[in-house]
Amino acid sequence: MGGRSAGSIERFDTASRPPYHSFVNSLSIYALGLELDASLAGAVVSAVLRWPEAATIEIAGAPLARLHVLYHLREPELCLLSDPLGPTRCASRSMEAAEGRSIRRVRPLDLERVLVVELGASAGLGGSGEAKLRIDLTPASRPLALYDGGAERPAASLGPRRGRRPAGSEHSRAPKPYSLLSLPETAPAAIAARADAGAESPEAPEHTRRWKGARALASALVSSVAGIDPALAAAIVREAGADPDRAWAVLAEIARRLASGPRAWHVYRFAESPSPSIYPLELPLAERGERMDGFADAFAVRARESAVPGYVEHLRRRASQHARRDTKRLEKLRENLAGDLADAARSSEYRHFGDLLATYRHLLRAGMSEITVKDFSGDRSVTVPLDPSRSPDRNIRAYFTKARKGEKGAFIIKDRALAVDRDIESRRAEIARIETLRSAADLIPLVPPDSAPRGRGRGDDEPRRFRSFPIDERHTAYVGRSDGENDILTHEFAAASDLWFHAQDVPGSHVILKGAHRSTPHAVIEKAAAIAAAFSKARNSKTVPVIYAEKRHVRRPRKSKPGAAVCQRSKTIFVKPGIPGEADET
Repeated sequence: MGGRSAGSIERFDTASRPPYHSFVNSLSIYALGLELDASLAGAVVSAVLRWPEAATIEIAGAPLARLHVLYHLREPELCLLSDPLGPTRCASRSMEAAEGRSIRRVRPLDLERVLVVELGASAGLGGSGEAKLRIDLTPASRPLALYDGGAERPAASLGPRRGRRPAGSEHSRAPKPYSLLSLPETAPAAIAARADAGAESPEAPEHTRRWKGARALASALVSSVAGIDPALAAAIVREAGADPDRAWAVLAEIARRLASGPRAWHVYRFAESPSPSIYPLELPLAERGERMDGFADAFAVRARESAVPGYVEHLRRRASQHARRDTKRLEKLRENLAGDLADAARSSEYRHFGDLLATYRHLLRAGMSEITVKDFSGDRSVTVPLDPSRSPDRNIRAYFTKARKGEKGAFIIKDRALAVDRDIESRRAEIARIETLRSAADLIPLVPPDSAPRGRGRGDDEPRRFRSFPIDERHTAYVGRSDGENDILTHEFAAASDLWFHAQDVPGSHVILKGAHRSTPHAVIEKAAAIAAAFSKARNSKTVPVIYAEKRHVRRPRKSKPGAAVCQRSKTIFVKPGIPGEADET
């Protein structure tokens, strides 16, 4: 492999990391494919591991032990690091059909930032024929895909597709007009014309026209020449003084050095790029790069300074997102409890109003909105608001009811507010602790599993898409997070015998109780109903009516929006909102 071994995943300081990301260029991926072809020939794929928004190809029998594909950003990244991303127990095996296969060849797909790893036949009993692992660092395809033989569709894939799919098959893309692998001798007229058009602003000052012309020329090079990334294009235009012919001469020299070899890996730190740029040659520029001992060292520099810190920052956000969401919910609950406590403090005033109305009952008439009467002391008049839609006796009872609730609920609300304050402090302490972590190995165990890919099927990972709350050994409640998830949870994931719950007459999440049967204990049904109440607009009420029914009696209305459901043969249960595991708020 040449040079020192690939770097390891250590603790990286992300405080000074640039706020955005520049992708690894196609020139380095093309040369990397040629390097890996020589380094990995005859090695064996021992496993493909899946991490949060990342995957690792583990290799046995080669100096390079692991290839990490990070796909947390729109542009995936390839890292050559010796250590695993995190604890092995936190990874799941994937693409098991690739395990045990020998690597016959690694080839770049021209300058498209795509590597194709050709695998031999499986060594196991009944082993299948040849296969291919495709590592795609463009946003339009899955970052990692396994193909059986010459199949056009992948047998398995990992990662999202964060862009528009290109025309044609998964194995081909419309190439750019020109390429560093076959560059014309002279600059095409179209590129010069685009640069001239960008500089055409008669009313603008000379320096503005030069700046616009340079920017147009750099843009033309990126969009027309395969192998040229934006940072390199800007450096070439700067070197050439925005002259198209001189810029093309620099391109021609780069193409000559690329073809003649041997590869000399360099790290450049262009002002236009927030991340170090690596190239398999010394660029013919005034700006000098740092010479590396080999491709592994060059990719290790990029991993340490850009790729891994960015991934760690992403993991930190993922690890703390639930705590941040809970903190926001608890702060809103605390605000509501403060209002309830202020309302409870008026219990003596409500009882006084009730006593006055009972004393002056003979003056009350239906439809009155208020009444002014003498206080019991006789020193002042008191105006008592009334509900004109209620009868006099109902107005009297309403004030006594509010007084009793306030007198009884003040202590409960204070205890509940204290419990919420403790929960808020706990969540904030958890967020602060997560912010101190500096390595992927520390953060990955704290990150919830990846959501299952959207679709109509029900794979083994399907329940991970929803919130889940185990109630006992047999029963688990699943909660939708949005209208789309509610729709999938109810109409695709739920079985006919599962119980469906929803807060009555208020917006809220759908809840499915898995494991339900005819003899499900009433206490389990109450807990599932409490969860449905907790994930509804009535979550801050003391008692919430919740309807429930077997899923077989719930249907989707025709031409309705996602998340709509019509329930027949339902029952109603009154519960206090609550989530299993939270502090008892009674």
